[in-house]
Amino acid sequence: MTGSSRQGGLRATLRRLLRLLDVPRLHRRIERLEVLLLEHPQARATIRPVESFPSPVVSVVMPTWNRAQVVGEAICSVQAQSFTDWELIVLDDGSTDHTAATMAAFNGDPRIRYVPRPRAGHAAARNEALALTRGALIAYCDSDNLWYPGFLAAAVAAFAADPGLESL
Repeated sequence: MTGSSRQGGLRATLRRLLRLLDVPRLHRRIERLEVLLLEHPQARATIRPVESFPSPVVSVVMPTWNRAQVVGEAICSVQAQSFTDWELIVLDDGSTDHTAATMAAFNGDPRIRYVPRPRAGHAAARNEALALTRGALIAYCDSDNLWYPGFLAAAVAAFAADPGLESL
């Protein structure tokens, strides 16, 4: 293999990787995180125990419908949070794929509740899951989204630092 053909192969591989990484999307997500950290600098601080909120502090609402191929990654991103006093309600809005089988892998985590129900639509699923929450703070994570590991820690710190804060 010549040097130029090796370079061409490396360039092609790099282009494929960049397409897979969706760099513009990652840049947009980083910009949103920067806004959170710049507007709420206390969010970077280590979280002290939050006595002002009952446990679980955060209820995470995750509606899903036929997203068996991605819902597991979204749940793992919630499990990977550095702030761990949360509950997750995954409300399955009548999935016809193998979402239930995917959810079975998370049966060992008592913080996760899987609630299957007949199809009624995304808004109805969100509202039903919201009605099941016990946390003082509510966070929404769609079943095709991923959170940075410090997302909940930053949000809880912002709310703890400003008791008048109503939303982020």
